[in-house]
Amino acid sequence: MKSMRKTMLFCLVAASLLGCSDGGGDLHRSILEGDLRRVTYDNGISRIEAKTIGEAYLFVYGGKYVGPAPQVYIHDGGKDWLAAPIGGTGLDPHLTGLPPVHISKADGDVTWADGPSVHRVNLNLAPKKDYFNPSAMPSDAR
Repeated sequence: MKSMRKTMLFCLVAASLLGCSDGGGDLHRSILEGDLRRVTYDNGISRIEAKTIGEAYLFVYGGKYVGPAPQVYIHDGGKDWLAAPIGGTGLDPHLTGLPPVHISKADGDVTWADGPSVHRVNLNLAPKKDYFNPSAMPSDAR
């Protein structure tokens, strides 16, 4: 009887979560918004802050190159943190071969060979991403 209740509770929770699924884009946006609020630009950019900035930048400007929840590998590039985009699945991550996003250690300014230079990443500029609706994706990304 106890296991039946647990099973029913699990099914109810899973059904409610699946009903709210957006493909990960909105959830990742809300996580990035919280992380970006914790970035302090006035005392230099740490490695962790650079990871947040790089992932937020790719969320906005990565377009067809990244999925709904971009991830980066941060390494030291002298004056800049270099955020190398990571692709693949959780079990088989790999570097994508895309050029790294450059994040200034001094002030958080961002440059990327495949996108615009920005002073601060603004998540409000990100288009709504619908990765479970192929007709909503750009034709060259299908």
